[in-house]
Amino acid sequence: MADKKGVAPTNKIRQAEVREVMRSQMNPAPYNPRRISESARKLLKENLKRVGLLGGIIWNEDTGNIVSGHQRVNVMDEVNRYNPQTQEHDYPITVSVVHFDEKTEKEQLLFANNRNAQGEYDDDMLRSMLSGLDYAYAGFDDFDIQMLGLIDEDEQQALDNARTEQTWRESQITGEGYEAP
Repeated sequence: MADKKGVAPTNKIRQAEVREVMRSQMNPAPYNPRRISESARKLLKENLKRVGLLGGIIWNEDTGNIVSGHQRVNVMDEVNRYNPQTQEHDYPITVSVVHFDEKTEKEQLLFANNRNAQGEYDDDMLRSMLSGLDYAYAGFDDFDIQMLGLIDEDEQQALDNARTEQTWRESQITGEGYEAP
């Protein structure tokens, strides 16, 4: 795509190469300080299964380490039954490939998860956007919605009752014990 003068446009920001690599080529960064709760992991797994991987795995080809996307790769490992010791059930992943020295790799691993670099929500716009959406699919929970003032006490009670019933049904299917709240 050339402009009127016949010159191809360029991007002044360098971009990573996007490539498909086998999971066995990737190592979790041993110094990654990020952890994920079981509830957040469940939410992530449900979303990956529902809509798929939407990008964002960054892999340093020079070290073999994952720079960003550890939790998503971990969930994909579980779903694909990948065994890192034997590399059984190896599978392809689309990644952004970078070439960093160890210092830059560590800096970028931290930067990718740094809340100070991610911006913040415009609460009014967020309230408007969430109206009519299934907020759980957007990664929000009841507390978030209450804090935004998007749900009243009656609606909360109805949600709690529905979730209790769903939990009971799941316990009947899985055979796991059910404890009423």
